[in-house]
Amino acid sequence: MRSFFNSLKSNIYSLKGGVILASYQKYKTKKGQRWLVQYYIKNPQTGENKPVTKRGFTSKGEAVNYYELIKEDIKLGKKTFAKLTFEEVFKEWFQEESKKLKEPTMKSKKSKFDSKIIPHFAKLLIDEITEDYCQKFIEKLEEEIKSARDYGIQLNLVFKYAKRKRYITDNPMEYVVYSKTRSENGEENDDEPYDGFWSKEEIETFLLLTETNTELRNFVLFRLALYTGARKGELLALREEDLIEDTKEIRIRKTLYWAKGNVYKLLTPKTKKALRTIKVDDESWDLLQKLILSNKASRLAAGKVNIEDKFIFIRDEFRPLRLAYPNEILTSLCRRFGFREIKFHGLRHTHASLLFAAGARMKEVQERLGHARIDTTMNIYTHITEDTKEDVQNKFMEYMNRNNSIDSQNELTSSKHHQK
Repeated sequence: MRSFFNSLKSNIYSLKGGVILASYQKYKTKKGQRWLVQYYIKNPQTGENKPVTKRGFTSKGEAVNYYELIKEDIKLGKKTFAKLTFEEVFKEWFQEESKKLKEPTMKSKKSKFDSKIIPHFAKLLIDEITEDYCQKFIEKLEEEIKSARDYGIQLNLVFKYAKRKRYITDNPMEYVVYSKTRSENGEENDDEPYDGFWSKEEIETFLLLTETNTELRNFVLFRLALYTGARKGELLALREEDLIEDTKEIRIRKTLYWAKGNVYKLLTPKTKKALRTIKVDDESWDLLQKLILSNKASRLAAGKVNIEDKFIFIRDEFRPLRLAYPNEILTSLCRRFGFREIKFHGLRHTHASLLFAAGARMKEVQERLGHARIDTTMNIYTHITEDTKEDVQNKFMEYMNRNNSIDSQNELTSSKHHQK
């Protein structure tokens, strides 16, 4: 590392604002090869060059892009050699949030930070807080309180702000796992907090964009989630044998779970309600058939025609996708298109809300989604989209105006009768 810095110093040239030429280096981690960028920022008071290192990039290009983005900030004096603590970033974020949210909301947020978060994070440098540290913090919090996720959501907002301000390159809360998000057998929990969902118009725009800007597998996965409301684990567990050709239905019999050691398991859902068949629209069915043909061609080319589990959504070696993948690609596409971000589970909530908007009964929605309890379905009903609310209002006003017209007509008829 010392020789690396020496070579960097030998290539130094000054830029306006105290920026000094960056250099890049690859290194190995448990997750594979990564890249780092190292550069100097000049302290305007002492004239000394302060080294800054940013790690975790998956390619040299990504590291270069990061440096190019922050270079202008450094030149303009927006980014200094001084490192910020979590508490300093939190205060910045809190001040910004206070301009947008009401006082009671901010009071509730501050209470969460003061009681649980600040004591553990305050003096830590924001760019040195790791995913492992955050994961252990959440696990400890889950042992103490039932609402650990609520605190995690608030903590995540600070790191999102830090990333947006380019104080950090990676959000250490992004892939933190909550133990209560998943049941003991790996099944997704429908009681988890709502992360937002899309309107009908947003769905149409998203699918239009993804159809031509991502691979067929991803497009079919998103469309099927939106048009069936199936859970992520249920969709990733789908095999060719789960498709009923005569009726154009899919059988939901298993859910995918990845165990330690990169081993996947197909588990039976924990409730009988989750075992169901879902009718698929013609376009989605045709897309499924197209994807299956593509998979067959790939197996044939690889000489692996007789694979036992012929999964529909596959990756390398024809294995099922990682559970984290749908969220990763969805987030990536949303940011690419400047789209409002939601989690993959939000596509399920979107489907449910639009079923209600289409006039489906509560029991019908419960059965289609495979909810064990009707109150879970009712909870989603309370989170209907703005378009649905407007539609309900329009129906109400239409009804009221229709009655007024009838009353007016009756009064007019009655008046004419008396005149005679």
